Amino acid sequence: MAVAVEPEPCLEGLLRSNARFRRLWGAQTVSVFGDAITGIAVPTVAVLSLHASALAVGALASIGWAAWPLIGLPVGVWADRLPRRPLLVGADLIRFVLIGSIPIAWSFGALTLTQLLIVAALAGAARVVFELTFTVTLPDVVKPEDLADANGRLELTGSTSQLTGPGIAGGVIALVGAPAALVCDVVSFAISALLLGTGEQLERRGAARDRQPFVAEIREGVTALLHYRPVFRGTFAACISNFAFAVGQGVFFVYA
Repeated sequence: MAVAVEPEPCLEGLLRSNARFRRLWGAQTVSVFGDAITGIAVPTVAVLSLHASALAVGALASIGWAAWPLIGLPVGVWADRLPRRPLLVGADLIRFVLIGSIPIAWSFGALTLTQLLIVAALAGAARVVFELTFTVTLPDVVKPEDLADANGRLELTGSTSQLTGPGIAGGVIALVGAPAALVCDVVSFAISALLLGTGEQLERRGAARDRQPFVAEIREGVTALLHYRPVFRGTFAACISNFAFAVGQGVFFVYA
């Protein structure tokens, strides 16, 4: 006699049944594709409109990534303590204002390299807040058995944006110009904030667990980074990769 086998839960079922994950995934999708356009458009604006040097373009690329080693640990502690929705929506709205200031200043002929550097630094810090908060929010949004599938979908979206984003960015820039192309990223932050700011709360309901003092948790994070070799090696490799990326951008956008 045939035995009926219960089908395993699939991601399509997760997408249909979990509105909170749909909002998270939708916000991440529009955000990463908008960021792909900004990653090409901002250096292009610096080179074509402000005649920036290779050093300046490299600084633009590196200053945003500098936020990770500078504020990553304290932001991680905050993200694990504070309500998630205000952090996510606030990071989106901050970037909405910062990136939006570039095409506005350009249209009035007031754009400067100093403004681009300030925007890159503050937007990089807001990105750290968004991505770390997003990371700790996902386990509260999906069941443990669905976590691998949900992460797979998010990673697929991120990889797709890295592969196709520069091509899309180039097409948009060729069509409307680099400053106007940044409006796409501005719109993506507005959509992301709208998706994350509506519906049910994102964090899991229940009593907060006992916590160590803020400084003690940062010290615990530093200790784990230094003594857990896979994490240390991964972090070191990421730092080298980001540094090389900044150097490459400084050369590519100036001399390409």
